[in-house]
Amino acid sequence: MPSPTNIPSGCRFRTRCFKARERCALEVPALAVPAVFRSVTGPVAHDSACHFAEEKHVVPEHEAPPGTHGDGPG
Repeated sequence: MPSPTNIPSGCRFRTRCFKARERCALEVPALAVPAVFRSVTGPVAHDSACHFAEEKHVVPEHEAPPGTHGDGPG
């Protein structure tokens, strides 16, 4: 985890994020609700500060297999 006195450039989570790319080091992501979730209600419609937030595939709970919470495998 990065030091709070030496925050990484760009996205502050990039050093520990599996989605991090060069863009993450260069640009601070804007805090906003991703377009794919703007018309949805519930916990998925929340602000996100990630360049790649819209890449997550979310399965609505009524379509999710039993034992999952609508957010993919597991």
